[in-house]
Amino acid sequence: MKKMSRKFQITLTITIVSIVSIGLIVMTNMVTSPIVASRQRAQQIAEYETLFEDIDHFETVVSSETFEATLAYDANNETLGVMYQSMQTNSYGDITLAFSVDTSGTILQAYILEYNQTESLKSIVESNIQLFIGLNLGDLPSSSDLTSGATRSYDATIDAFLEGKSHFDTLDLKPKDPFSVMAEGYAYKVLDETFVPTENVTNKDIIYDDNNLVLGYIYTLYGSGPYQDGGEDQDIQYYVALDDAYTILGVFVLDEEYHHSGGVFFSRIKAYLESFVGQTLDALTYDVDWVSGATSGNSKALVDSLMHALVEVLS
Repeated sequence: MKKMSRKFQITLTITIVSIVSIGLIVMTNMVTSPIVASRQRAQQIAEYETLFEDIDHFETVVSSETFEATLAYDANNETLGVMYQSMQTNSYGDITLAFSVDTSGTILQAYILEYNQTESLKSIVESNIQLFIGLNLGDLPSSSDLTSGATRSYDATIDAFLEGKSHFDTLDLKPKDPFSVMAEGYAYKVLDETFVPTENVTNKDIIYDDNNLVLGYIYTLYGSGPYQDGGEDQDIQYYVALDDAYTILGVFVLDEEYHHSGGVFFSRIKAYLESFVGQTLDALTYDVDWVSGATSGNSKALVDSLMHALVEVLS
């Protein structure tokens, strides 16, 4: 009986120690798992900020070994767009692209995530990828803008963007009001019916915040001019937001309303338009760092003439 009692005591002790140990492990996991998950999520957010600056949280909706699609949201739970990772493989190896698109399907950012092809061609591939920024998914940059020498890798990048397009076309995203980028605190705009349009300044809207306070005004600028020297005139339209002191709050152009240049030339024009933000109409600076080119130079001249037209209307 004593021997049986001794065995029972040992067994009981081992059982109690095991239960306590398991309990401690479970409790430790309960405490540390949320911390680990939080750190991992914060790390992911930091990585995703390279694709969406205002991202607050996200939801991965498709995930496989070669393709991932993640919806991005801001702090107000508004959909910013979609982030994609796509791996493409050919006889030279594989390449993985990370890129983001807004709710209309316009490519916002794109870069190489992993590159396992001919290393000496990587810089060419990176340069060509940048030409897709600002284009809609499925559209291709002008062949004259491409850096030659990496055809197969370029084909792989096209396939990556097309894979993103195939998924994007299945989504039903509510486009964000495109004019919300015109001024901080923007809530909505209302047509100013008292404004008298001119040939180049065709419309005026009043912009309000959530408290129905006036933030400023959006003017629609429209004009046409030669796309290339000696060529036919092409038109452009863009929007300029001003406050009461005539400080430029924002400048915005819709891709479908700009018919003057494409690819890298269009990217230059958009950068030039953004250079006006923060300036006042009575002290505009037209001398900025500019990459010359016949087509982009003509477009810049047209942009400048429209800004002059706005100054005249408001002077």
